[in-house]
Amino acid sequence: MNERRTISVSQTASESVPADYVKIVVTAARSDGNYKAATDGADVLCDSAVAELKKACGAAAQIRSQGMSVSEVRDKNDYSVVTGYRAQRMLTVEFDLDKTLLGKALNALCVSGCEWRLSYSLKTNAASDRLVVKAVEEAKRHAQTIAQ
Repeated sequence: MNERRTISVSQTASESVPADYVKIVVTAARSDGNYKAATDGADVLCDSAVAELKKACGAAAQIRSQGMSVSEVRDKNDYSVVTGYRAQRMLTVEFDLDKTLLGKALNALCVSGCEWRLSYSLKTNAASDRLVVKAVEEAKRHAQTIAQ
């Protein structure tokens, strides 16, 4: 009787790679009892933040609108009663990591009155691609050792 045996070999690879790209998600929010006042307030706040960011970063940063959302604000004691509206305009600011430019962008946002969230990433997948190649090479080496 000829029995077949299967051996699976898997491998992981890791590497410490410094971030080279910055993404900032900005939210310009205003609440008001009047729908139009809330949305107009969010628009003004967002437009002001964009102007400050353009002044601080110039063409080095890509600033893109991500849209607007409006939610109802309800009474704490009687949830069926709408007491106002909260309007939010979102935008992203992205640029190659440069500490001076990052400082300028953050200073512009600190005075803007907007909420923001900062994240770092890799601009390309080159590091990930290197790690995949490295893991495959290690897996092949392990498989060859097992086969011998």
